[in-house]
Amino acid sequence: MTLSAVVKFSVSLPQDSLRYLETYQREHGLASRSEALERALRELELITAYRQAAEDQQKNPDPFLDLEIGEGLEPSDGKKWL
Repeated sequence: MTLSAVVKFSVSLPQDSLRYLETYQREHGLASRSEALERALRELELITAYRQAAEDQQKNPDPFLDLEIGEGLEPSDGKKWL
């Protein structure tokens, strides 16, 4: 990311959310809150896409999709993601 591509803005968060963001930053070895927030937003986007793909598969199963391959993911009810 180049400096010219960065836009600075202000975000207001409850204390609990800020603590969560800072914990996320530490646990993932990220340099800043901004980097932690960007990573979290991208992960949320991926989670949403995986959920949509799962719903699509349930509604209209693809016979060529190998459902036995977990792609390294553990089964989850999604609660850890929120």
